Amino acid sequence: MKLNICLLMLGLPVLGFGQWTNFTPNFGDTIRIFQVDVLDENIVWTSGYRTTINDESFGQQELDSVYVSLTTNAGQNWQTHTVPLGKRPIITSISAIDEKTCYVAGITDYKRSKILKTSDGGKTWTDAYSPNFGLGNSVVNYVHFFDPQRAIVQADPKNGEFLVYLTFDGGINWIQVNPDSLPDPQPSEFGYSGDAIGDHVWFNTSKGRIYRSINGGLSWSAYQTPLSLMYGHSFSDTLNGIGYFGYFAQELLPTEMIITEDGGMNWTPLNIDALGDSVAIFGYEYIPNSTYIMLNTCVGSIITGEFATWISPDRGVNWQQISTGHNIFVPTFISPTIGWGGEGQQFAHKTKMFKYTGSPLVGLFSGKTLPQEWSISPNPCVDHFNLEIKSDKTESYLLLINDVQGKLMYSQSFEQDGTTPVPVNFGKLSAGNYVVTLLSKEGKAAKWMVVAE
Repeated sequence: MKLNICLLMLGLPVLGFGQWTNFTPNFGDTIRIFQVDVLDENIVWTSGYRTTINDESFGQQELDSVYVSLTTNAGQNWQTHTVPLGKRPIITSISAIDEKTCYVAGITDYKRSKILKTSDGGKTWTDAYSPNFGLGNSVVNYVHFFDPQRAIVQADPKNGEFLVYLTFDGGINWIQVNPDSLPDPQPSEFGYSGDAIGDHVWFNTSKGRIYRSINGGLSWSAYQTPLSLMYGHSFSDTLNGIGYFGYFAQELLPTEMIITEDGGMNWTPLNIDALGDSVAIFGYEYIPNSTYIMLNTCVGSIITGEFATWISPDRGVNWQQISTGHNIFVPTFISPTIGWGGEGQQFAHKTKMFKYTGSPLVGLFSGKTLPQEWSISPNPCVDHFNLEIKSDKTESYLLLINDVQGKLMYSQSFEQDGTTPVPVNFGKLSAGNYVVTLLSKEGKAAKWMVVAE
């Protein structure tokens, strides 16, 4: 869908170029980040492991190391440790309580599940199984602590039933939810991932279904989505969510996405045509308590990209690309201004973590209109214009130029004193209509620009 950008720029959040700050935890290896758990603006846990990867596929590496890393000072320093899951380990889920305590769910040797707990920031780990836990060879997909005492674990079917366990005493004892409280799995159905907002909990399955509980996991309903397989999902609130299919097998498979407005009972296709053909979604997040959806995409090489970030301000109706070059997996936000992402595995440099730092520059998600008068001239133009902003103070700004499909063509960050014109040399663009968006911490606005022959 083409972006009616002249009408939609007011209230559009931008994670533009320069809005992610890079950090490099010492993993001792080049790995792929698979999980990020953000507790607040300072405390972030992340996990990952090395994968086999080329431009046709990626898969689990035959190594015996998985990692967690923790920052308690907003990324300035990281503590990185291996997790003793066993041979050929995979971490499927993490849930942190504070800067000392974290639980991980994982698989060892492709068959036996474990849940481990650390109480010293990842230095040592203990088995969090209770004697009555009894998961055996059932794969744990999701662990989530609602608070330090109350938690839920969801695992694949065993003896023909999905498994859900609850604890009310910080993991000392676990109680299995009565299998009669969960709809039966379909033949060969298994789970992938989970999400929780308050007492609302969801997990998605290999048959394109989503299970939902509205009472912290005590009882469940299951709903079929338009997808044949749902690989992941993200909810902004208890009603609005997105679902996702697309993964790397022998080729880069096109992504399908769906959206719900009733907590997962009904779903419709999410139109992502504006992102282009053969686009794979590397990361997706429904920004908490907002109408904004963020997608991180890849076109071409899954090692070198092209990578891009797109934003929809209106639950997926319209899209705008707002950055390039960031290979961001699992973007995770706890508010519109506090978010982190981890890097997909690369070989040219050590694995990065990305902190979202847009708010100080552009006042993202404010919904406010830029109060300053501004103009661009000449318009039409060829390869440059002068930007004039009427203001009585020096301010930091971000400028974006997008085509009518929403693709980012140019971005520029600068300070302006309110009197001096700013030269914008955007270079060679095809003749036609473009949209110039100007943002500051006070708001945002947009104007049409015409590039002449």
